[in-house]
Amino acid sequence: MSTKNNNVEPTTNICNRFIRHADQQPDAVAIYHNGKSISYAELDKLSHSLAIRILDEVNASQSNNSSQIIAIHGKRNANLIVSMIACARANLTFAVLDATYPDSRIEQMLDLIQPQLIIGTDTQHNDFLALQRAAGKYPVYIPSDTSPIAKKPSQDDPSGYELNHIAYLLFTSGTTGVPKCIKTSHAPLVHFVEWYIDTFNVERNAQFSLLSGLGHDPILRDIFVPLSAGATINIPEQSIIINPVSLFDWFQSRKISYTHATPPLLKILCSATNHGSRLPHLRYVFSGGDALKVSQIQKLKSLNGDCQIVNFYGTTETPQAMAYYRVANDDSDPIPIGHPISDVHLHLLNDDLTHTKKGEIGQIAIETTYLSEGYLHDEVMTSGRFVHVPDVQDRVYLTGDYGMLREDGAMLLKGRVDDQIKIRGFRIELGEIVVALESIAYVQTAVVLPRKADNGENYLVAYLVRERGSQLMNGNVEDAEDFEDIKLTIAKLIPSYMVPSFYIWIDRLPLLPNGKLDRAQLPDLHQGSLGASVQVIAGSIEDSIIQQWKGLLGLVDINPRKSFVELGGDSLSFIQASLSVEKVMGWIPDDWEKKSICELAQLPVKKSSLISAIETPLFFRAVSIVLIVMTHFSSIHISATHALFFISGISLGRFQLNQILTMADFSPMIKTIAKIALPTFAFILAIQLRHTDDIDLFNLLLVGNFQTESGEIRHFWFIEVLLQCYIMIAFIFSIKRVRHQFLADPFLLLIVASILSLGLATLTSAIFFDASDIADAGAPFNPINRLWLVFLGIALVYANTLQKKVITYLTVIVSFIVSTVSEPYMAEVDQYLFSAIAILMIVFVNKLPIPKASATLIRLVASASMFIYLSHFTLGGHLDFYPFSHFVPKIVAMLIAGILIQMSWDRMVNCVVTTYAKVASKKSEH
Repeated sequence: MSTKNNNVEPTTNICNRFIRHADQQPDAVAIYHNGKSISYAELDKLSHSLAIRILDEVNASQSNNSSQIIAIHGKRNANLIVSMIACARANLTFAVLDATYPDSRIEQMLDLIQPQLIIGTDTQHNDFLALQRAAGKYPVYIPSDTSPIAKKPSQDDPSGYELNHIAYLLFTSGTTGVPKCIKTSHAPLVHFVEWYIDTFNVERNAQFSLLSGLGHDPILRDIFVPLSAGATINIPEQSIIINPVSLFDWFQSRKISYTHATPPLLKILCSATNHGSRLPHLRYVFSGGDALKVSQIQKLKSLNGDCQIVNFYGTTETPQAMAYYRVANDDSDPIPIGHPISDVHLHLLNDDLTHTKKGEIGQIAIETTYLSEGYLHDEVMTSGRFVHVPDVQDRVYLTGDYGMLREDGAMLLKGRVDDQIKIRGFRIELGEIVVALESIAYVQTAVVLPRKADNGENYLVAYLVRERGSQLMNGNVEDAEDFEDIKLTIAKLIPSYMVPSFYIWIDRLPLLPNGKLDRAQLPDLHQGSLGASVQVIAGSIEDSIIQQWKGLLGLVDINPRKSFVELGGDSLSFIQASLSVEKVMGWIPDDWEKKSICELAQLPVKKSSLISAIETPLFFRAVSIVLIVMTHFSSIHISATHALFFISGISLGRFQLNQILTMADFSPMIKTIAKIALPTFAFILAIQLRHTDDIDLFNLLLVGNFQTESGEIRHFWFIEVLLQCYIMIAFIFSIKRVRHQFLADPFLLLIVASILSLGLATLTSAIFFDASDIADAGAPFNPINRLWLVFLGIALVYANTLQKKVITYLTVIVSFIVSTVSEPYMAEVDQYLFSAIAILMIVFVNKLPIPKASATLIRLVASASMFIYLSHFTLGGHLDFYPFSHFVPKIVAMLIAGILIQMSWDRMVNCVVTTYAKVASKKSEH
């Protein structure tokens, strides 16, 4: 497989086309970052000035080092780009060191390349101190004066220096625990850039995103392709890249037309498709570094059906993309890596370097004059990977990937030759992780293996043999604290993406007769869930949370790579689950319910504190139910149901709505409705059987709030109305067009929905409902009178700015005033006062610090609030004897009774569900 084009002159500098554009369009925007723009003229002058200053620094250092290597230390920003261009213009070799890497990793890189100078491009916070520690004996230059020098640069600036053969150095993971360094001239990058611009018709007004990691070759593509085409580089903050909604908004606001991203990063972008509209400006999406899936392609197409998706294939050694494939609408998995770019041949070779026969699988070898120059200071490895093959003109690089040709000639990947794998798009040598693990004093031997998760992504499992003399639990596991120490230790030695997700202690390494590792005998983590046959890390954080949640969620098996919400958790089980998280971890992390169990286990474990941070909605849920009980059995009359409806809306938005909107999956909401309706039905049936001979179907069907008959059951109107609100919302979102419109701007549409529902409540109450006195048990209740509060509770979930929170609260207050028209019996201010204060706190305060003993009691009351509500009328009517004839003991007794009933009900339900699951599991096995 090959294509041909005109060869690039080997002395061509990658900056030449950029300099021409700076002359032709000086006012065009070259870089946009953090609200600031840098024009081509400004970038030209800044890079030229810095090039001269760097040369002055190099000459002034009088170093014996003749390598002329410059290390650029920093983060993703404009200064980094200026420094890279300056080094290229000064004909000096540069290597980029990512400031987010551990100091020890930076030190390894510096010792390998022995730079003459280190340029610090980002000295914010602790970065400068970290740079100084890592630099050690190497001189550090901080370009504080970035004002351009008046001299106009020429195409060959700075003049008087011969072009350095090596343009830049790149690092990849190494099997010996030390990263490998690859040296490359200007020609391969220039060749790729020119091919790219011609092939994909890059215009001067194109908007490129800069998302690539700094220490890898895609960063060069992301910078020099747009600058060589006269386009604009847009740089997002790291906080934007990791946040799906923020990244999506950034793509929209910057009108990104060309983007390069790994499949995991594209998943982040696509996961926010329920947040807003399409990306109409997106023309090309280039993916590489990992397997691209059809499911991702479909999500990308939903952002813009006209955008072209291109799958790139290449290695750091080649460098850049050496093959590409334009994805078609009818493609299926696996997506090919395609055909070679110009001046490149792709070969499939057997182990003896002979060509495979047609249709056979072989190792992919890349033939081109545009390969890198090999590995720095390692001729043995260079000669082993860059080889000559019979009947092939140029050198070839052995990629280590297996491939085969489709019938149409497109290349397909078929796996790796060695242990080199991809994690989140980063290439990893497992041996380097093993070296880091075995550097720990109490680890005798380590093995790291990749495993595949349910979603197709790789994760790492480390198998550890402890030094002799240590006692192991159950023969193969140890304390979870050991694993936390291990994670913290190796995180200082290797990048975060290389840190394994799971750790298992084993007695010894299982070996085959030939002395090689018997991988089949190593304990495995099940692909779907952790069952009895799987060797779980006993006592680990993951195991502790799993054991707590099994009974709570009624599950036999729990997948540790799923979150509480993904496992079917809802507002009714949320409180007890949060208690279990706090018990295991010593604290409750923010948004813990959206983090997988594995992600929770990665967070630090804290010592138990006397103070516990309790979520504000949880606090006021408990307070509200206490006030309701007090109102019914004392002279205190405070309306708290408005706050409870608002809190119910928050729960709906947090736990059920996302699956409804993104997957049209109503099962979580149906489950929640059932968990509310079943115990209510049981209570109503028990009361009817005890007090009446006839069964009242209105009450049994939970629509008793519509009738005018008096009775004890009438007091359940709150639950009936809440269920009716949930059903109405489910019906509204069952309409596909409504869901689609909602995704465009959920917050705005929720505010509009609350206003419309309040207007509808006013209209329907005036026509159909005579609610002049709600205290009268014969007054029917209009459920739409509370629907607007539920909508506003959901809106708060989407209120991600202070402005939106203010709008939410103002809408609540205005609606309270307007609702007096439809609810004249609520005209007194004190009927709204508590709810207004409670909602104010909920909107603007996330958590409240509470003494731990009190916080536990509050959570128990909040968790049992529904059962307290259901039981307190019946129970309170029978507590007229001493000491319950007094107000306080009676209230306490009703709260305790509700908690006990809730615990008994949950235990009964969990027992039934667990038994059913076990029976179903045994049947499926047979």
